Amino acid sequence: MSGNAVPPGSAARAAPARPVRDTTVDVAKGLAIILVALGHVERGLVNAGLVSFDGWAGQLDAWLYAFHIPLFMFLAGLFVATSVRRYGMAGFLRRRLVELLWVYLVWELINTTASVVLASVTNGEATWLDVVRLWAPYGAMWFLPSLALGTLVVAPAWWWAQDRSGPGVRNAALAALVVVLTAASAWLWIPMTSWPWDWVRPQLWSFLAVGVVVGAGGLRRALATLPALALAAIALGGAAAVYALTLIPGAVPTVLEPVDGTPAARAAGLAAAWLGTAAVVTAAALIARHAETPARGLAYLGVRSLAIYVSHTNFTAGTRVALGMIGLTALPLEVVAGVVVGVAGPLLLYAVAQRAHLGWLYRPPSALSGAGGRAAPRRGTLAR
Repeated sequence: MSGNAVPPGSAARAAPARPVRDTTVDVAKGLAIILVALGHVERGLVNAGLVSFDGWAGQLDAWLYAFHIPLFMFLAGLFVATSVRRYGMAGFLRRRLVELLWVYLVWELINTTASVVLASVTNGEATWLDVVRLWAPYGAMWFLPSLALGTLVVAPAWWWAQDRSGPGVRNAALAALVVVLTAASAWLWIPMTSWPWDWVRPQLWSFLAVGVVVGAGGLRRALATLPALALAAIALGGAAAVYALTLIPGAVPTVLEPVDGTPAARAAGLAAAWLGTAAVVTAAALIARHAETPARGLAYLGVRSLAIYVSHTNFTAGTRVALGMIGLTALPLEVVAGVVVGVAGPLLLYAVAQRAHLGWLYRPPSALSGAGGRAAPRRGTLAR
């Protein structure tokens, strides 16, 4: 008998296989950040007078802005429950709010200063007053304080509902939260519409609330029940439906600050936001399940989506200016190069910052966020 053979009757036990991590949410974030970069490339070309908004650019703009920011709000809510159970509500809020507001303050100063300094070669209209006016976000950075404020509203409401006795009361409270915020999304347009409060945009918080209620685990379980054909049908059908809804006259994109619009137009915007979100999430599930190499790349972007988001507009604008200086103004090149550099540039900057010990550009000191502390009990108490 060979020395490697297993004697008859012995219990040869193979080491348990490591569970394969579901990367669907990370892939969805990767797709979402690419769409964000594409939107700013398109708007940069329009603002530079290189493309007319009346043609394909306007149609692309309406399609993108119908859902890509609501999508990010939904994705941001998926891991709230896990984090609250790990750190307690107080610990979670401290970590999340300090991180979001720290990154906002750092990059609002950097981006607005860059817009002022480079105004002569870009589309920027910022002034030095905008640099110090931190209560009124300039450009794309408004999303971070809006997410912070939405988290401060939604997460405690969710936690309160979790502590109510009986599943009926709990489910009713959660349903009421989503209904109220959804109504605000379509019809109630809370009057924070003028400068400097237009960054609040509470109409987006229903997407955050649904993400919190569903949770990453719930989303994965739901997607696991769908075969590949169903995922593809939802992804393609949802994307097409968003386009069809944006053709409705006066349709109001949910991402925008409240504007005048009929209830039907607002409802169309809300429906487009959810259909687009469903399209990206199901596409992400399909890619994660059946396209390992693209999934790995998109998940890499998704994990670093915040680092990409905070500086991508500098790279998209810089690419457009650089191509114009050397006479390469073909629109396909402008779009592709803008998106590629708009995503890859921030990744390179992030890597350089880590090597140069400048991690504070992307995360607050642990003394502020409490990141060095112990996790709180999973349930029942708040972190102290």
